Amino acid sequence: MTYVPRNLLRTKPSYLLVNPGAPVRAAGTWREVADGIQWIAGKGAQLVPSFSTNFQVAAGVTKTLRFRVRPRGKAIRRVWGLLLQANTFSVGTSVTIRAPAVTGTAVTTDIGFRALFWQPFQYIEDLTAKSSTEQEISIDIAATGGTANVLGIGCYEEDRSALNDDATDYGIRVETVVPRAPMIDVAQTSLRGVYDAFANMDARRVGIFHIALDTGEAFSRLSATLQSITDLPPKIQVGKLNSGATTAQCYWSCYARMATSGGTGGSVKLSTSLSGVSDTATITGTTFAWITSRAITVSADNFASVDGFRNDELTIEIAGDGTRVVEVASVSIWVDSVA
Repeated sequence: MTYVPRNLLRTKPSYLLVNPGAPVRAAGTWREVADGIQWIAGKGAQLVPSFSTNFQVAAGVTKTLRFRVRPRGKAIRRVWGLLLQANTFSVGTSVTIRAPAVTGTAVTTDIGFRALFWQPFQYIEDLTAKSSTEQEISIDIAATGGTANVLGIGCYEEDRSALNDDATDYGIRVETVVPRAPMIDVAQTSLRGVYDAFANMDARRVGIFHIALDTGEAFSRLSATLQSITDLPPKIQVGKLNSGATTAQCYWSCYARMATSGGTGGSVKLSTSLSGVSDTATITGTTFAWITSRAITVSADNFASVDGFRNDELTIEIAGDGTRVVEVASVSIWVDSVA
């Protein structure tokens, strides 16, 4: 096991010191490269960027939110952040959180009866195994005593303090990247350890956009005419892959169903104002489920802009088939690969 540098910022080795024919500079360059790689590898991804949920959970009720993501594969713990508020001045209210929903360890917090105050709360989800597979992550929220307002939610992978010397974490044995140490071809060791760790880094900006409701309050529509599920279109943007790129690929899925069987099925359509996305999925099943993830290409970071935006705006629309209702509980967009 090797410890991840606890620097606030990653190292910045000078590549000017790496010259053909010159002596290997283990202390001044390779060690800094190794530390920088491990600093990046140990950082957790933002799986669900914090967003305003603004729904209520009545006393005795449990509501579940679901999100689709592809984790980076090195995390051993997730941190859920919630913004909670009691809905009344007269009744003491507590909230019980579990993640994953149903099977997670229940943690209860008292949010009192001060309806004017917002209370941040962190829930720690310890993972049973590391995974880089596309999957659902979920959380359920139950209220006791009075009604609770859930004003916001987000989820990120906690940073690692140490990486294993194996083919999952690719921790580098930094004691082998020092002056006078031999350069050998051994996994997680010497220059091969640096090269392998660099090749297997996952620097994706994972979570791009999520919107989620409990299935009992899902967005629904009978009409076959598409209608947006948000009042205003949110901005959407992914990381820049190279200096000339203005767009990059990401994936989306929705957790949806048709309320009754038959007919031609409902529709969920994603479109963008600048990058030209127009992608429609057909919903036919009568049980809530995630659709097979779909690739779209949206705008990437704009380093020439003061705020970094290209002002690409996302519209999510749904439609039934005119006689049957479509229900959409969640829409998730994430970066699957930067290869």
